[in-house]
Amino acid sequence: MPLRVLLPLIVLLASPAASAVRPLCAPGRFVLQGYPLIGSGRPGTDAVILETPQVSIRSGCAPVEARVWAGKRGTRIKAAWPRCGEYWRRVRLNATIDAATCETMTGAFRFGRQRYKRSFSATRAQVSTSCTRGGDTFALIEQRVFAFRGCTVTSCHGVFGQASLDLLPGSSYENLVGVPASNPAAAAAGALRILPGHAAESFLSQKLHGTLADGEGARMPLVGPPLPQAEIDLVDAWIDAGAPRTGLVAAAPCLPEPEYVPTTPTPPPPGGYQLVLDGPTLAPGEELEGCLWMPVPNPTDLAVGKWEFFLNPGTHHFAIFPWDKDGAPTVRRPRTTSTSTRPASRASCGPGPTSASTPTTRTTSTCPSR
Repeated sequence: MPLRVLLPLIVLLASPAASAVRPLCAPGRFVLQGYPLIGSGRPGTDAVILETPQVSIRSGCAPVEARVWAGKRGTRIKAAWPRCGEYWRRVRLNATIDAATCETMTGAFRFGRQRYKRSFSATRAQVSTSCTRGGDTFALIEQRVFAFRGCTVTSCHGVFGQASLDLLPGSSYENLVGVPASNPAAAAAGALRILPGHAAESFLSQKLHGTLADGEGARMPLVGPPLPQAEIDLVDAWIDAGAPRTGLVAAAPCLPEPEYVPTTPTPPPPGGYQLVLDGPTLAPGEELEGCLWMPVPNPTDLAVGKWEFFLNPGTHHFAIFPWDKDGAPTVRRPRTTSTSTRPASRASCGPGPTSASTPTTRTTSTCPSR
């Protein structure tokens, strides 16, 4: 009689819930618990900022392209910098955003060959925009467009307003609404700086868009890239709503809160010099206009072959003036006004303005200056 063996057939079915990979968590700003990862500062002031595919660390690591992927435990992030802030060797970040809520980031920050490691935990910051804060639309334009973009510094439309246009708070409205354009070609065409209810026919909007006729000058801002489209749309929506001095324009777009972005200095150039203007970091709503006097490192005058500037994103109006007098200049306290989150110079001196920034200047030789 043949022997029959019955072998049970066991089928293993993997649970979809157990093996499924969660989708990527949304980018955002994750505020660290405890002290900053780089340098000193108050607890709760540092943040890891994910703007896929880039990541940055507020306390000193500029945006770099990161590896971002969805894992079983959540969204994984890996990034590396040649150096960041006070760390002059390779810096690495390895972090995970939790899959369940996408609200918590945990990870490790490593530095150099000695494998310095600091673990951290961070919580997603609530998105704050101009709409969630409320307030007057024109006041927002004064702060985020005129002041933040450098239009109110002395050399532009500040105290000594170019083209007889003063855009400082308290003066800008009277200088704009219903006022004829000072440009000869635009004035001959009967253009107004702002024609309430008609953004397309307002000279200010045409300047921001760059839709100018022959002889009507250059697009504004004159220094740096054009305004972000959302800020141009904000100005247009306000004008089309009648250009009210106060009140909230319902059709105005929401602007995200400005974020300070650090920049990483490059190595000093071979055969040249590097000057690092290490100014203080300003709080949101502040701007410092002044100048920082620094003696150049060369003992004798040399001809400059090439300049390179490395500035924080959002920096405006950086200028260099030679000090051609004997001794050091008289140092005065700088003047602080309200606008943005950029670093600025420590002291004020001399007749000319500089930017609100912490630039790094490299030269392939050195300027003829004392």
